[in-house]
Amino acid sequence: MQVDRSQGHLKQADDGLNATIANINAGGPTSAVGAKKRHYRHTFQPLPAPHTDWRQCRQALCQDNCLICTKAVADYGHHPKFKPVGKKGTKRILDEMGIPHSHLLAPDKAKLLNQQPNWGNTTPAICELFQNCGHYCLIGVACHAELACKEHGWARLKRHVKPYVNGQYVHCTELIHKGIQLIGQKARLEDARRC
Repeated sequence: MQVDRSQGHLKQADDGLNATIANINAGGPTSAVGAKKRHYRHTFQPLPAPHTDWRQCRQALCQDNCLICTKAVADYGHHPKFKPVGKKGTKRILDEMGIPHSHLLAPDKAKLLNQQPNWGNTTPAICELFQNCGHYCLIGVACHAELACKEHGWARLKRHVKPYVNGQYVHCTELIHKGIQLIGQKARLEDARRC
């Protein structure tokens, strides 16, 4: 599947490892900061010397009774480089990875964390969705002239689909197939000529 480059298509998953939007401190489970902060996925990171297993230097749960972290530990805790993240702040994450950071300000700590393996360049959520189903999703280049006519096609298709959507996936799929047939080749060529 190839899609155009838009902010919606570039959006990372809510649990994607991007430290630029992480807090320095996670906040406690009852604090406003701790409650609002997103829960990041686990990862696998090199251990600081002289540790040989993640349990020697890393906290398993980001907060008391965190069910997401508990499940991740149960599923992947056997891996020696397992790194639970959850709602931990950048300070704790860097500490658990053994990376010196006391001389850095908050934005620089986030930059340093994003330079680590598995951090910073999380794949967009739509690409992850396709990959988990065994497919690929390619996001096009910005402002690609050859794809401009597709916007007109989407507008035409939405007129045939959006008013009739009832929340069922099968019904939506049927509407899309019927809408594509109703638009026809002539309208698509007109869109291409207009662009």
